[in-house]
Amino acid sequence: MGLRTFYRELELLKKCGVSVRHKQKRYHLLPTGSEALGRLPFPDPQLSFAEMAELAACLCGAGRRLSELLDAVVNDPGPAKTRGRKSKPDKQPRSGG
Repeated sequence: MGLRTFYRELELLKKCGVSVRHKQKRYHLLPTGSEALGRLPFPDPQLSFAEMAELAACLCGAGRRLSELLDAVVNDPGPAKTRGRKSKPDKQPRSGG
């Protein structure tokens, strides 16, 4: 691993809330390895919609999160409407003739 990659990974750990201590020229995770892994984002597994629906049917916390994510993608409400303001139609340029 290159030095730039190391520091990028170190910054990712910090952004994810994983505490790292630097002492005597060494870096140490303050949480356990399992605790640190629990905070890191998982790379996109590139699931199909059918696979996502199957996992979303699981009766656990992760299944509920996947179900909500799937529902948000499949049932996208579209752009939010503004309250109390009527939208004006776009003005069409007049043809010169």
